[in-house]
Amino acid sequence: MPAFVVDRIESEEGLAALGPAWRELERSTRNSLPFLTFAWTSCWWKHMHEDRLAVKDSLAIRTVRTSAGELVGVAPFILTKRPGVGPLQATCLHFIGADPNMTEVRGALCQRGLERACYEALWADLSRFERGVDWIRWTGIEDGSGGRQALADTHARWVDGVVCSVLPLPSSWEELRSSRPRNLKEALRRAYNSLKKDGLEYSLEVVTSPAAVEPCLLDFFRLHAARSMLSGTVDHNDVFAAPSSRAFLVDACQEFAADGVLRIFRLHVSGKLVATRIGFLLSDCLYLYYSGFDPDFSRYAVMTTAVAEAIKYAIAQGVKSVNLSTGRDVWKQRWRPDEIVYSEALLFPAHALGRAKYEAVNVARRAFTQPAMQKWLARRAPVGALPE
Repeated sequence: MPAFVVDRIESEEGLAALGPAWRELERSTRNSLPFLTFAWTSCWWKHMHEDRLAVKDSLAIRTVRTSAGELVGVAPFILTKRPGVGPLQATCLHFIGADPNMTEVRGALCQRGLERACYEALWADLSRFERGVDWIRWTGIEDGSGGRQALADTHARWVDGVVCSVLPLPSSWEELRSSRPRNLKEALRRAYNSLKKDGLEYSLEVVTSPAAVEPCLLDFFRLHAARSMLSGTVDHNDVFAAPSSRAFLVDACQEFAADGVLRIFRLHVSGKLVATRIGFLLSDCLYLYYSGFDPDFSRYAVMTTAVAEAIKYAIAQGVKSVNLSTGRDVWKQRWRPDEIVYSEALLFPAHALGRAKYEAVNVARRAFTQPAMQKWLARRAPVGALPE
């Protein structure tokens, strides 16, 4: 393995200067996750980082380079202190993306084949120079990448991470459909036939232009919120209820559109927009992000149709796979996808105080997430990001 040099970036100017090399690393690694891109990270920091008395974030990004200066790894860490000032602080080092589930996979971007070596270099640097940290939350460690081996001697506490459901695509829609289980075929048949039975015509619009991002996202926010208010079905939170979350997504999607990555899928029925889903096309993989639909059309299973039409679009474009996003939702399992597992490790310093602070913050987190507490807080003040 080549000798690695780890550098720290703690300013917005340093983050901006890292952009060109980070984007090149995205291309060379054939990264397919929007959350590991420079565009996502820079927009997130701009709109979502905390700088309050109660919570204060600061950049603590690490880069891994060869002795020749080639960038082979980026770990977009931030340092979060609670409270933001004073002697009784709990300090956590974690990856950018402490938000209401907008950042679905949080972690480091490393050159393929060098993940373990990058993790070892990063951990060695953190062990030497990161003082005063009570715990480190290391997420997004892909199984089989060597990350577990790199952190084997750290006495990490391994916890459940996230799972991505990835659907490999054949050369035709009919080949894919015919290879899926009966329950999916029946769901597709019912969705399409319900529209046909009522004499309703559908069409799919795929938006890629930067100029169309903001109006299309206004529709998305409206339909996403409408979906969250449905009762008698699977619960869906309005992830983008906060103004900062909406501003972030608009900014990020404009960046992705400028890079040719954005795909906003819009399903129209008899000229009316009834469903929409955001997608990101990276390295021959279409990542299907959040969605929304008109509750008046729920009896037509329009989201099933919208997903099917997005997959048809991907096949027609020669895309190799579709990432159905994180989680083992029933609708995803019907497609019989492959799974990519991302593990998570909690790392504590030698002193016992860090572990005690972590447990105290978790007690506070559980209290804040109780329904009664959430209602009380909503009547009095907006709630920031929950403790890491």
